[in-house]
Amino acid sequence: MKLLMNILLAAVAAQAHYTFPRLVANGKPDEKDWTVTRMTKNAHSKQGVESATSGDIRCYSAQTAGSVATIFTTLPTMDKKKQLTWPGQNEYTTVNATIPSNVPSGEYLLRVEQIALHMASQPNKAQFYIACSQIQITGGGNGNPGPLVSLPGAYKPNDPGILVNLYNMQPDAYQPPGPSV
Repeated sequence: MKLLMNILLAAVAAQAHYTFPRLVANGKPDEKDWTVTRMTKNAHSKQGVESATSGDIRCYSAQTAGSVATIFTTLPTMDKKKQLTWPGQNEYTTVNATIPSNVPSGEYLLRVEQIALHMASQPNKAQFYIACSQIQITGGGNGNPGPLVSLPGAYKPNDPGILVNLYNMQPDAYQPPGPSV
């Protein structure tokens, strides 16, 4: 099973704030914003979530019929020079990920998160831009997804990667928050 997931980024160039309103699965995009992807509180303001411990950091706040878990993974690191600029166009408007073939079949929330670090040298000033899309995996494997985390709860405001002075570090030195993957 090779499922390529793209989440389109609706960039607002003047503000440099954005959301992830659409999902592209197997090359087929959603026709409208916020159909498969759940509308976030910041859908209209496009402001990031600044508290790593806020309930706004999670995908879903209502009760579910079954258990809900977050599987942590990171995308391959891009060219370090590209991490220093973000024009909001061309290859920067999609996030590409392949779901591992050993993930069991079932219903999942696919969560994407980007963290803006331009104010992150102060506590609770990193900006989290998140989105979650409901997906169904068929023909999956028999792996055991993990590590699993709870949101909120996976991050603390002073964690490395959340409280960081972006302007006084080498790009290679940045360590994303969350469990080791």
